[in-house]
Amino acid sequence: MGSKPQLVYWDVRGLCEPIRYILRYLNVDFEDKRLPLEAEGSVAWAELKQSEGLDFPNLPYFIDGDLKLSQSLAILRHISRKHNLYGDTEKESATLDMIEQYLIDLQKAVWVVYNDKNFHAIKEDYKKTIPSRLGELEKFMEGKNFILGSKVSGVDFLLYETIEWFRVFAPEVFKEDASLQSLEEFQQRIEAIPQIKEYINSDKYKSWPLFGPVQYFGFSKDPEFKPLPFSYKNWVAKYPLES
Repeated sequence: MGSKPQLVYWDVRGLCEPIRYILRYLNVDFEDKRLPLEAEGSVAWAELKQSEGLDFPNLPYFIDGDLKLSQSLAILRHISRKHNLYGDTEKESATLDMIEQYLIDLQKAVWVVYNDKNFHAIKEDYKKTIPSRLGELEKFMEGKNFILGSKVSGVDFLLYETIEWFRVFAPEVFKEDASLQSLEEFQQRIEAIPQIKEYINSDKYKSWPLFGPVQYFGFSKDPEFKPLPFSYKNWVAKYPLES
C-alpha cells in the first residue's frame, strides 16, 4: 500500500481550508502538514521547495501517489473530479467553473480591503457594503441546498470558505440582515454535514487565524495590528530561531 496523500500549507485557513474540508468530507486519510508561522516554518518551506520536485513550487501543494500538484484550485478540482464531485453533466461542470471563478474574483476584492493601510478606519463602513457585495450570490443560492441543488460539489467548500472571509469579519451582518438569509443557511448546512461538523469541532481544526501576518485583518485581533511585509528577512527578525 502506498503512502497516504499529503497536503502542505501554512498553519492558517487561507487558501487551503476548502481542500481540508473536501478531504474530510470524503473521509480521505491524509497528512495535513502545517508549517508554523515563524522563522522555522519559513526555513522548512525553503527546503521543501528544493526537495519535493514540484513543477511550480507554491503553497498549498498536494501529493497523491505520483501526482504532485501546487495551486489551490488545481488541487480542489483534482480531488473533486477524482471523487465525482465536479458535476454529472457538462452544464453542471460549467456552472461550477463559473461559480469558482466568481468566488476567486470576490476573494481578490476582499483581499484588497484587508490589505488597505486604512483598514481600521474604513472597516465599519465596509461592513455596511457586505449585503450588496454578496447580493448576486444570495440570489443564486436562494432555494438551493448547494450550488448544484441537492448534491454537494467541491466548489461548495470554496463557497463556504469565501463567505467565511466576510462572516468571521462581520458575523452580526449575517445574523441581522435578512437579505443574506440564503447564504447564512448555506453556511449552517455545510457545518451540519457530519464529517464537517466532526472536523470543525475537533482539535484538528483551527478557526483562527484566517491568514498570515500580512493583512490588517485575519491574523491578529489587535485593533491596531499592522501587517508584516512577507519576506524571509522579516520572519527571522520577528521570529528568531532558537539556537
